[in-house]
Amino acid sequence: MPKITTLIGGLVVVSAITYKYREDIKKETRSLQQQGSSSMDAMDAELEKEIDSVQYSLQNSHKYIKQRLIPSVKATWNEQVTNTTHGMIESDIPSRVGHLWNKYVVGQPDRQ
Repeated sequence: MPKITTLIGGLVVVSAITYKYREDIKKETRSLQQQGSSSMDAMDAELEKEIDSVQYSLQNSHKYIKQRLIPSVKATWNEQVTNTTHGMIESDIPSRVGHLWNKYVVGQPDRQ
């Protein structure tokens, strides 16, 4: 009988230890899942902040380009075109071209 008692006692102790380890593993797994879930929530919140920050920066950039940069570039462009056009009008290009045509193509000397 002592061997059977020892065997049964050993089985009970091994079963109790196995049960304890299994419960500890379940508890740790649940704890890790909760920590992972809370970490994911924190990361989602941080990511949302970053997205909002980027969207705000893009909106500010779009607003700057639309309200300040494009009008100033347009004004500068219009001014350059106007100045070039006035310069061409005031330069008397048709008479100069005619003069160069007569001199180099037709071969007539300058008439002054």
